[in-house]
Amino acid sequence: MARSHGRRLKKSNGSVQKCTQLLWYLATKGHSRDEINRLIQDVFNVIRDGGNFTIAMINGEMQALGWPPCVVDETSFEMLVSLMEDEMGYSIKAHTVN
Repeated sequence: MARSHGRRLKKSNGSVQKCTQLLWYLATKGHSRDEINRLIQDVFNVIRDGGNFTIAMINGEMQALGWPPCVVDETSFEMLVSLMEDEMGYSIKAHTVN
């Protein structure tokens, strides 16, 4: 039982670190705490039902929600995906588009 708990704790610490890195990254892009919270929720709402997405498609949806063009970049999206996989059990696959 202790082993299982230790694994969960380790996973949680990794998620906390990923979340902190994402928050820091978005803050350095000029976003306030409230904007960061809303941005994360909006990206989640855009992709939560699954499908195929590009950063351009996500940014188009985000712009329709009132965000400026190109609010989501490759780095922030990868960070968000990593958190969703860790915390919500999502399985997200990346494909290179030429």
